[in-house]
Amino acid sequence: MQKAERIVVLGLLLITIAGVSGSCYSKQKGNSREVVSSDKAEALEDARIRIEKGKIVDINTANKFTLTRLPGIGPTLAQRIINSRREIGRFNSPPEIMRIKGIGPKKFESIKNNIIVNNE
Repeated sequence: MQKAERIVVLGLLLITIAGVSGSCYSKQKGNSREVVSSDKAEALEDARIRIEKGKIVDINTANKFTLTRLPGIGPTLAQRIINSRREIGRFNSPPEIMRIKGIGPKKFESIKNNIIVNNE
C-alpha cells in the first residue's frame, strides 16, 4: 500500500469514527441523551484507542519507542526488530516479522492489524 493510500485510508477511518461516535455513544432525544448499543461503543472505543496510541506502525521505519506501542512488543523485541532490519534488511511483508525471535504466529496474530510495511 502506497503512502498516499495509507493516508486516505486513515483519513476515512477517522471520518468514520467521528461520524459514528455520536450515534454509537448516544442519540439525541429532546434535551437529553440516552446510551445505545454497547457493542458499537466498544468497537468504536477500540478503534479510537488504536489510532490515539499510534498503533498502526510501519515496521520498516519505526523507532524503538514506536514499536513498543504495539501490543506485546516491549523494549527487547523492539530492539530485535531494529537489529534485524540492520542485519538482514527491510521486511517485505508483515508476516516476515515472525523472523524475529519471540514473535511467532500467536503474537503475529495479535499485531497483524496494527503493522504495515512500506518498501519505498
